[in-house]
Amino acid sequence: MSSTLSRIALVINREYITRVRKKSFILVTIIVPLSLFLLIGLQFLITKASEETTRIAVKNETSWLKLANKSKIEFEEFSDSLAVLKTKYAAKGFDGVLYIPELATDNPSGIIYISDNLLGFQKKVLIENQIESAVRQQRFVETGINKNVVDALQKVNISITEQGDTKTSVGNTGIATGVGMAVGILMYMTLLIYGAMVMRGVMEEKNSRIVELILSSVKPFELMMGKIVGIGLVGITQFGIWLLLVVVAQLGFSLYMGGDLLPSGPPTGSDLSNLQQQIPGQQNQISGEGLMIIQGITDNLSELPLFSIIFAFIFFFVTGYLIYAALYAGLSSAINDEGDIQQLTFPVTVPVILSFFILMASVENPNNGLATWASMFPLTAPIIMPARIAFGVPVWQIIVSMSMMLLGVWFFVWLAGKIYRTGILMYGKKITLREIIRWI
Repeated sequence: MSSTLSRIALVINREYITRVRKKSFILVTIIVPLSLFLLIGLQFLITKASEETTRIAVKNETSWLKLANKSKIEFEEFSDSLAVLKTKYAAKGFDGVLYIPELATDNPSGIIYISDNLLGFQKKVLIENQIESAVRQQRFVETGINKNVVDALQKVNISITEQGDTKTSVGNTGIATGVGMAVGILMYMTLLIYGAMVMRGVMEEKNSRIVELILSSVKPFELMMGKIVGIGLVGITQFGIWLLLVVVAQLGFSLYMGGDLLPSGPPTGSDLSNLQQQIPGQQNQISGEGLMIIQGITDNLSELPLFSIIFAFIFFFVTGYLIYAALYAGLSSAINDEGDIQQLTFPVTVPVILSFFILMASVENPNNGLATWASMFPLTAPIIMPARIAFGVPVWQIIVSMSMMLLGVWFFVWLAGKIYRTGILMYGKKITLREIIRWI
């Protein structure tokens, strides 16, 4: 037993070291993400450098309207006539003149911006929004209506509390749907990508005949398991590097902006109320409704079983990868011609694609019979069960699903080993699925 494990460890080490030293691995894992971050950073710096403060001279004939300075926009009122301002604003260091006539709240028109340069869409909208807000406030004053009373009457929050054995969190159905879909799609992509990587690795060694030399030192099953685990570790390394790059990039951006954009925990109400001060240049541009939406999302995220979702993702990713990687390795060992890839590997991809379709159909009712049984079948559970956990799943179903996955790993690795043992040294013959079944 110890000699078998040591030989598998040698294969794992060879597979891992060989792949992480390849230029393609370095390119995809490090250079491409860094290039993307650099492009994003360059775009940010160019955008920031191109932003200049616009100084506007204001001729305001509306007594109840006062414009406040905004990010990148400064206002200064003058008592001079409009004709004088039009001829002297540039000499006084202003970029343009904003003329506001005596506005009627029922028809506030006649506002003019005079300049040799365009104001810009964002700054134009900021000015319009500020004037519109002042007009609305003046309408309340003229009609004698209390604005706070109107706001209170318009504000209605309805939340349906879900109760039951699954203990689904209050009001988090929409968030659970998004999290469940994201987890399912991520699992779907990783199983296909790294399963295909195992398949290519087996085919490369078989076609180069190097496998014949390797099998003189290790058994076929040991080679297959070493390759599966080695490539899996390569995938984990790749994910780890990407995660580290994201954290470093976010930390660098936080330090550059001079604020703390890496909170130690879920944002609180006070964190959200200070959001405008945390992001320079965006003060007063986040509405109260927007902050309420952000607060609702963060509250619902905190109510989700995040630990269970993360644990389930790791467990089902590892077991699901072992199952599909074993099947890909077993079937690809029988392939001599790349033209046969589609024919022999199609049965393996069917459950993955079917799982994705079941996931899409089950987001509205994650506890229907189809989703429940699919989350316990080893070939579909890696995608379905982690997504269902976001909605709340009975503990017994999770236990059954995990038990079935462990049994599935044992069965499919054994099955793939029998195929691999026969197919890896078979050359010059077109292999069909019917013949592979006879090997079993």
